[in-house]
Amino acid sequence: MTLLTSSGFIGEEATSDLFGGNVLATRATMTGEGSYAELIDDLGSTVLRYPGGSLTESYFDLSNPDSSVVYDPDTGEAREFIPISEFMGYAAENGHEVVLVIPTRTQLSDEPDESGNRVPEIDEDALRQFVNDVVSGVYGDADIAAFELGNEYWGSGEMNSFEYGALASEMSVIIDDELAKLAETYPEADDIEIVAQVGTNFNYAKLSTEYQGWDAEDVIDDINATNGLDLDYSAIGNSGNINWTKLANQIITSQFDTPEEVEALDGVVAHVYTKGPELAGQRSFQLDTIQENWIETFEDLEIYVTEWNASGATSALDGTEDYGLYQAHEMLNIVEEMMLAGVDVANVWPLLQNTDNALSYGQDYSELTAPGEMFRMMAETLPGKRLIDLEPEDNDATETSVGGIDAHAFYGDGDLVFYFASTGQSAMSEDIDVSNFVESSAAIKITVLGVADGEAAGNSRSDAEVREIDPATMFEDGTLTVTLNPGEVMQVVFDDIVPADGFIEDGADLLLEPVDTDADARPFTFTRTDEQEDNSGDTSEPTTTEFPLPTVELTDEFIAENDPEAGGENQKALDQDSGDDGDGGDAGGLGGLLLLLPLLLLGGL
Repeated sequence: MTLLTSSGFIGEEATSDLFGGNVLATRATMTGEGSYAELIDDLGSTVLRYPGGSLTESYFDLSNPDSSVVYDPDTGEAREFIPISEFMGYAAENGHEVVLVIPTRTQLSDEPDESGNRVPEIDEDALRQFVNDVVSGVYGDADIAAFELGNEYWGSGEMNSFEYGALASEMSVIIDDELAKLAETYPEADDIEIVAQVGTNFNYAKLSTEYQGWDAEDVIDDINATNGLDLDYSAIGNSGNINWTKLANQIITSQFDTPEEVEALDGVVAHVYTKGPELAGQRSFQLDTIQENWIETFEDLEIYVTEWNASGATSALDGTEDYGLYQAHEMLNIVEEMMLAGVDVANVWPLLQNTDNALSYGQDYSELTAPGEMFRMMAETLPGKRLIDLEPEDNDATETSVGGIDAHAFYGDGDLVFYFASTGQSAMSEDIDVSNFVESSAAIKITVLGVADGEAAGNSRSDAEVREIDPATMFEDGTLTVTLNPGEVMQVVFDDIVPADGFIEDGADLLLEPVDTDADARPFTFTRTDEQEDNSGDTSEPTTTEFPLPTVELTDEFIAENDPEAGGENQKALDQDSGDDGDGGDAGGLGGLLLLLPLLLLGGL
């Protein structure tokens, strides 16, 4: 038997905004049978991003956003497109906030300036009119959470970090000014955020290739001289090598060089894609990049993760072995990482696709995959909960391993939630003592996510099965008997608990004070911060210890191992439906290049 213990809460409370999704305007229909509406309802998805990823840069026309037909910029092929009025109308009627992606690829000059970079040539009239129309309800009265400035500037945006920084800073000011004017008539315009992308060293923005073989300080000196910047040498690591990711972000943030530009920006956007538990650092790499390079520069920035999932297009994962239930567990790990990083809004990718990581397969919606069912369970259960650290001695993990089962825990609103995920290749059973957490509860609900009999746990095409377990058969005297087949995930919800001594007194607003524990000790002591009566009998002055959000220092070694900058669009088969059309998907003509990314990454960041 294993006794679970913990040192306390860590990270931010999960909100429903962590469980948003992407609506790809070239796929399915917004409403009706087999539509996004049915899928979104089944998933419990919240904030909706439109019109998608790279298709925004290729197809979305701010001057004609309500078109139901768009044309491929390379082939001229016509494609059906969900008009913005259908999307906004659905969102308004069903209470979904929206994130609208603003295309950027065509907003630069055709020719570079003397520095070798193209300069912003923004169609300001079209941009202002679009902002005015969507805020004033021309296309529907949905609440707008944010305008996102482009999609993956380094890929589908086809620009480098200098160009994106200059474009994003100017575009931010224009949108901010238009919102200020609109706020006189539409007060909600004051609440709409403008969010820019985190910097990367990849593809069109791969500085490391341009400066291959250069001395590190000479690189910084040349960038400063060529572009009129004043960057210091802080992007040079202890090894003497450049942290190219840090440098890319310094370049972008340096372009926000006026008070108006800094004030206009409300948030920063990352895309988080992972390649399995062996590269767990990929869950936090972009989020740590934000903490190290943006939060200290801009005050009160919101953090958006407008695409996240296990990678859907990587040679590191096998579609018959590494997805399905194992992807479901990985999604839980990513959600935990976002809670640790204080992410405000997240949109899972993809809701509907032909890729191995899809939450539902096909052109139209019919049923949820195992990862889709996992997302539904989390979206229903986790909002209002905080993460409990079950491994206080391990800075890289909050879950603990019990044999071949990973245990995760959350608490909030009087409810205690555990997830137990099988990580092995065979069935297993473990007795797990949770008496340190709960004395009793009003009800216990146990749900197991698995796959149909005879189907592989890690196959992305295996049919998902969700079964309810009678608690009387699995819980007795504070002990759960956790029995799982390979890859299965068990969710245990204790409703309206009576906490165990030393855990949480229901309804109190508490700060955690860590204490040294052994296997038989209670996991927490607390300092009460509300005005409820304290019956402990202790009249001494209370002390508290804050639990800072964990971040990983982006050392050269960590970056080399975990940098997902092959990420984003190469992590999915993309919203141009490569599974149907064979066109390389959301990366457009980059399909062949994407197959080479694992090799390219070996060449450096």
